Amino acid sequence: MNRGDLEAGNAFYDDDVESIFDPRWIAIGFENSRGRKQRLRTLTQFYAETRELRFEPGEIIDLGDDRVLVTGRMKGSGLNSGAPFDNEWANLATISGGFVVRDQVFMNHLEALEAVGLSV
Repeated sequence: MNRGDLEAGNAFYDDDVESIFDPRWIAIGFENSRGRKQRLRTLTQFYAETRELRFEPGEIIDLGDDRVLVTGRMKGSGLNSGAPFDNEWANLATISGGFVVRDQVFMNHLEALEAVGLSV
C-alpha cells in the first residue's frame, strides 16, 4: 500500500469483504462498502487526493478470535492544499479462510481498543 500498489495491497481481501470506515471519513465523502472492487475504488480515491501517503504500523495485536488489530500512524499531505497530516490510525481485520472478510478503520487508537474490549 505504501508503494501505491493498491492491487497488491488488496490481494488478501475477500471478494465480498465488508469495509467499515471511521465516521470522520464518512463525513468527507467516503462510504462503507462491500466487496474488494468497491474497497479498491474507495482507496484509489483516497490515494488520488493525497501526496506521499504512508501507513506506519506501530503495534499488531492478535485478538485470538480470527481478528487482528493494527495500530499506527497515517501520514501525508493534501494533494491540492499541500497541508500535512499525521493522524492516529487503526485497522481491525477479521480473517476467514486466509482472507480479510471484514475491515474496520479507526482514526483513534483509544476508540479501536475500546471497540475490541481492551481498556487502556
